[in-house]
Amino acid sequence: MPGNFNHARRVTGEDPNELKKFIDANAHRVPLDAVDAPTLLVEHSATLRAVEQQWPKIRFHTPREHAGLVFQSKI
Repeated sequence: MPGNFNHARRVTGEDPNELKKFIDANAHRVPLDAVDAPTLLVEHSATLRAVEQQWPKIRFHTPREHAGLVFQSKI
C-alpha cells in the first residue's frame, strides 16, 4: 500500500457489524498487520481525529497498546 502514512491505529469494536462497516468504508487505508489485526493508516493527525469523531463506536489503539491486547487474548 503506497503512501506517506504518519499515523497507524489498530481498530477494534464491540459490534462486529460496525467494525466491518468501518473496514469496508475505509478499505483504501485499513490493511491487516502482522497478526492480522485491521490497522488504520493516515497521513495527518487531523485526518485521524476526523475519522475517530466520525466512528464513535470504533476504538483506535496505538500499536503497542493493541499488541498487548492481542497477545494477552491468546494466552
